Amino acid sequence: MRDRGIFYCASFLRSLGVGTTGVLLGIYLLKMGFGAPQVGLVIAAGLAGIAAGTLAVSLFADRWG
Repeated sequence: MRDRGIFYCASFLRSLGVGTTGVLLGIYLLKMGFGAPQVGLVIAAGLAGIAAGTLAVSLFADRWG
């Protein structure tokens, strides 16, 4: 039961970090003069990369142990 709590806490902290980074990156890029479509593309590309990495790890997790 304790391991599940640690897992949920780690998942929450990871999601919090990803979300905060996306927001802060968007604000930073807007202040640097990038347009909204460019900021959206950068953030979408980052989230797609995270999703691809998560998918790869979940598909091969059983093989890796």
